Parts: sequence; C-alpha cells; structure tokens
Amino acid sequence: AFSAEVPMAMIPLTADANHLSLWCKGGCLRAKSCPELNLTGNFTVELWAKFSTPRSGGSVLLAKGSPTAGNWHLIYQTDGTVQANIFGQQVAYLFDPDSGGPAPGTWYHLAAVFEEQKGGKTRIRTYVNGQERGGALVAALKDTSATDLFIGSFIEGSLSFQGMIDELRITPAVLGPKSFLLAGTRPVIDRSQARKPVFVPAATRIGDAERRKAAGAPILL
Repeated sequence: AFSAEVPMAMIPLTADANHLSLWCKGGCLRAKSCPELNLTGNFTVELWAKFSTPRSGGSVLLAKGSPTAGNWHLIYQTDGTVQANIFGQQVAYLFDPDSGGPAPGTWYHLAAVFEEQKGGKTRIRTYVNGQERGGALVAALKDTSATDLFIGSFIEGSLSFQGMIDELRITPAVLGPKSFLLAGTRPVIDRSQARKPVFVPAATRIGDAERRKAAGAPILL
C-alpha cells in the first residue's frame, strides 16, 4: 500500500497500515529523489522519534539535498540540542540548550515547518508534541533534488542516528498543530523537567497501533 493523497517515494509499507517504523542502529534508509520530495517552498516535515544519549559529532534524523543552500536536515547535536535548519544557516531549535535535550527512551512528535517569505527568505518553525518551540528566518531553501532523502543519517549515510523513527510524513503545505499526527502525545518532557512531579514516563505512551488508528492520516512514509 502507498499513500494515495500525495505521491511519495516508493518505499514498501506493511500490509495492514500505511506507516514506516525504523530502529536506527547505525544504518539509514534512503527514499529516491522525486518531485514529491524535492520541495523548496511551503512544506511540513513531521515524525515520531525516540532518542538515545547524544553521540560525538551529532546524528541526523533526516536530510535532503547536497550540503549547500539546497539542503535541509533535522539533527541531534552532541550538546543534546535538536535542530532543524537549512545548511549553513541559523538553526531553529526543537530542543534548545536550556532544555537539556530530549529524555532518552521517550517518544516525541517532532515537526518542522518551512514557509516561503518575501525577499528570498524561508521561515522555519519547530514544534514538539504540538507545542511551538523555536524558529528562524533564513535565506531561501534552494533546489534539493541533488540527493535522495536520507532517513536516519546525513547525506550518504554519515552521522547516523541511534534511536527509533516512526510515522514520517512530508506534506507540501504549511501545517499547524491541528493537522499534525499528534494522537497520544504527552506534555513535552526534556531533561530539564525530568525530575519534576509532572514527568510522564515513556511507558505511559499509548501503543503505536492505537496511535496510528487514532491518527488515521495518510501521506506517510
């Protein structure tokens, strides 16, 4: 089964659900470059991710385009920050330095929204579990068709991600929290909050099958 709403890369999906779940342990998955993935204007990238501890040199969850102004990526840095950015530009934080980074072993819904602006600019907005977390106004994203989409690493497999990725969706539109795949989310718990009474352990997160059923949205890789 493949998404019928928006054509995506040809990645086989399970027989009973239109989703892709990855347990990243040093490898990556690449989705062949195609017009539906070679986006430069208004688009939204979202996924669920479970992190391990930060790695030396950082690790990349998603990357598209050669390492120039035609590249966007989501990266988990050595300092524990999680960033969305266009190569060489100011970053938009999902987890900033004050947060201490994501709590290892906890599922988070991450979203980065890229929106065209006047004057040759792109605005990036970032969200975690539907809560806006950061943003940046940067030079416009250029042609991203030079490479495939890499899931779980940077271009050509470098800086591989150690963790889990689920429910990746790339939509050629500017979406907000009401349109995200948010079923089953909990308040954002980063390391700076982990000792507070409001902490919700990862074990309380509803099961993947229940969340997918509740979400019921196509356009999934």
